Amino acid sequence: MDLVQAVTTKAELLRVTRDHPAVEFDQAAQVRALVLDDGPSWAAVAVKLTRTHGSTLDVVGSDTATAARLVSDPALARLLAEVRPDGVTVDRALAPDLLPRLGLEEGRAARWEWMITRTPPPPTRQDHRVVVLDEDRADELTTFIDAVSPRADARPFAWPGQEWVGVRADDGTLAAVGCRMPSVGDYPLLAGIATHPANRGQGLGAAVTAELTRRGLAEAGVCTLEMYSTNATARRIYRRLGYGETREWTSTAFA
Repeated sequence: MDLVQAVTTKAELLRVTRDHPAVEFDQAAQVRALVLDDGPSWAAVAVKLTRTHGSTLDVVGSDTATAARLVSDPALARLLAEVRPDGVTVDRALAPDLLPRLGLEEGRAARWEWMITRTPPPPTRQDHRVVVLDEDRADELTTFIDAVSPRADARPFAWPGQEWVGVRADDGTLAAVGCRMPSVGDYPLLAGIATHPANRGQGLGAAVTAELTRRGLAEAGVCTLEMYSTNATARRIYRRLGYGETREWTSTAFA
């Protein structure tokens, strides 16, 4: 029997990937995926529709050899020709081998991390300054994000389910902001966390993250966030707030 199979539900994908958290928390209930389940070894590729990066092909696996078998299978070539995804996201440990097989260069890819917590964060010294920012502040938020964090995936109130919070400086202008929104899997995802350069080092980003995390945990018992791997300061803050489980990814666009 051909070991490479197509699956169409998250439940099937979770079974093959041994309950991989990226599948559980960041995939829709209905999926389009190919899997290879070979005893203790497994691999999966799944198409995901994102709000900001178009369609992506997510690749995970238990080991490089098994993932390479799946990526090299003719079934994937047929899927790529039919779906024509905009980009690919690969478990970073697999990227050096898999990206060339897909005709892509690792050197041009973005490296980022996906972090998970199920534990309430400790209090921060700036918690009392965090306020909710309603949709009538969308223009103000957009101006802030464009100036301070233009690479942020979260666009203020561009789609339903967003909740923004922030801290204002003494003059009333925004000093730090952040967003909680539903992931593709409909779990809490934090994004757009940014602090104005003039207000950094005061713990404002930590306070914003902590408040959004508490709200996410109250909703679903789990909260996730994404960060670029070059941001060591953010990583230290997130780990201090309880984001102890990390998955490292490499993403790049198809030509």
